[in-house]
Amino acid sequence: MEIPVDHMGPDNERHLPNLAKGVGIIVAAWGNDGNFERSDIRVMGLPAGFDVYALALTKSGCSKHSLYVKGPTKPILWRSERGLNSTAPSE
Repeated sequence: MEIPVDHMGPDNERHLPNLAKGVGIIVAAWGNDGNFERSDIRVMGLPAGFDVYALALTKSGCSKHSLYVKGPTKPILWRSERGLNSTAPSE
């Protein structure tokens, strides 16, 4: 029998809320693969009370990986504590 592996690590969910308190802005940049095993949903639920920004969005609405964002860019509000932002995805 194969034992499931927690690819986020056993301590991430414990540390992320505390780390979020010490930053000025939270920027997600994991790309389309961020939804692997619903890890994006798990992470987005951790910093309660904080807005989450992205550098750009993929066509599927995920935060775009920083390696695929061209040139200087300002973070855009992606998900607020009030719900998903309606910002249009970038190409």
